[in-house]
Amino acid sequence: MDINNSIFDPWVISQKFIFTKGSLEIFGPYSKIHEKRFVLKFIYEKIDDYYNLRTIHKTNSYNNISIKFYSDKKTEISNINKSELYSGSEYVLLALQILYYLQIKKCFLYDYSTIQCKREINYFKSLNNHSLINKIDNINFKIVSLLKDQITFYMRFNFTPYIDNNCIKDKMNNLLDKLYIITWNDINDYMENIKILIDKKNNSSLENNFFNYRIYDKNRWKIFWNNIYNSWIMFYEKYYIEKRMATPFFSFDLYNVKDCKYFINWLEIYNLSMHNYNSEIFNKRFNINIGQNEFKELVHLSNKAIYILDNIKLQKQM
Repeated sequence: MDINNSIFDPWVISQKFIFTKGSLEIFGPYSKIHEKRFVLKFIYEKIDDYYNLRTIHKTNSYNNISIKFYSDKKTEISNINKSELYSGSEYVLLALQILYYLQIKKCFLYDYSTIQCKREINYFKSLNNHSLINKIDNINFKIVSLLKDQITFYMRFNFTPYIDNNCIKDKMNNLLDKLYIITWNDINDYMENIKILIDKKNNSSLENNFFNYRIYDKNRWKIFWNNIYNSWIMFYEKYYIEKRMATPFFSFDLYNVKDCKYFINWLEIYNLSMHNYNSEIFNKRFNINIGQNEFKELVHLSNKAIYILDNIKLQKQM
């Protein structure tokens, strides 16, 4: 088949198609939003020790799919980004179907998935201190998805997380179980105690800690803490007082993009810089467990993991 005048449809298994370097067109899956299929432009190119099949998109500077075929026969999926044509899930579906057509049974990826969240507390947008914010308004979706559904975005497609050839699903589940039993009173008492300490005037102990931990702009730091506290109160009132959810982390069962600000902002208490400071100053003082070590380990595992799919099957067009 001549790739210059034919469109490759990976769902037509009887179609004989050979990839050669250059541009080509590929039928995507059925779009749920648009209720039709689209033809996508790709380029197949040699880069270093692998061949790369990637989309060419007119409106985006990034790819929507990249499939890397390495010389050692390993295959990696990367750069999954939604567009006005297809969702991220539909692009994953297409990538897996292309591999199925090519009779490739195994592939891997790293999960860098993010979601956009309109955050009304502008102070968070200017921070870059190992928080959940990767860049402005882009939130680490792995953690949100784990807390909501106990699986990440790619685990929905039967990818399994591994570190050093060991499956870490059980470790993740154990950490989640420990977070789910953290009570509303645990976090609320923690927040209230810190607010009292911060609001206390002429607090020499806290001032010394600011100096020891090189927090020179203490007023800025206090603003940060007050924003965390205020966002916690919003979350507490909506999901405990109003909706009566069992625990704070169980409340993620109700997570949706529209209300993401309620869930995300107070989680800044678990970011790395806050964790290190809290563990030395506040945790020892109050002796209240809010699961900071478990949250930190969950983030670490999900970020370090390689996600592997061992048996690629025929994909539905949706």
